Amino acid sequence: MTAKEVDDQTSESNRRLVFRIKQDIIANRYRAGEWLRLADLEQRYAASRNEVRKALAALATLRALEHVENYGYRLATYDADQARQNAEVRLVLETAAAAWIIERMRGEDIVTLREKAEKFAWSIEHADLGEIDLSNHDFHRALIALCGNATMAHMVNELRELALPSQYRPWTTVSGMRRSAEQHFAMIDALERRDLEGFLSVTTAHIRRWNDADDDRLARG
Repeated sequence: MTAKEVDDQTSESNRRLVFRIKQDIIANRYRAGEWLRLADLEQRYAASRNEVRKALAALATLRALEHVENYGYRLATYDADQARQNAEVRLVLETAAAAWIIERMRGEDIVTLREKAEKFAWSIEHADLGEIDLSNHDFHRALIALCGNATMAHMVNELRELALPSQYRPWTTVSGMRRSAEQHFAMIDALERRDLEGFLSVTTAHIRRWNDADDDRLARG
């Protein structure tokens, strides 16, 4: 079953619960490998046990969680090979979407993207890692939405937000975060010029930083 089919088969209330738990995962409020207890989730999200079970099953289908029979659900653990493969698929999808983004983009879209890029840059200096993650995803969600293909946008967001746990980012230092922020502004500048080649160049470098981060982690042992 695809992630889109999971969305279609889940009730509106359960979709909201899935979204809330997913946002907390993105915001690094759970640790990689952490077991999620039904009673704790019921209390935290003011939901019934049945609602929580359905939400956890949906998140396991999306690969945000791992289901271990007879034990329950835990946060997905990091897999360098899977992260690398996800980045490669993201690169294919986002470069394919680039021409559509430039074709559909309007002046007000540039304004919105700049606001979101500025929020991310501000959060680096003033917020915690959870808020930095959320503002980063907010920028990328707004960017890919401009392609006009909801299925593609959904796939890209899923790969970025869930298959790459928020605990593992290409930001080992503040300077790394600032570099990401600079690339966000470079993407916007290229879009404003309607410079497809320039936009593709920055986007490729931005996504491939995940591979660079993996190589750094492996080298450190």
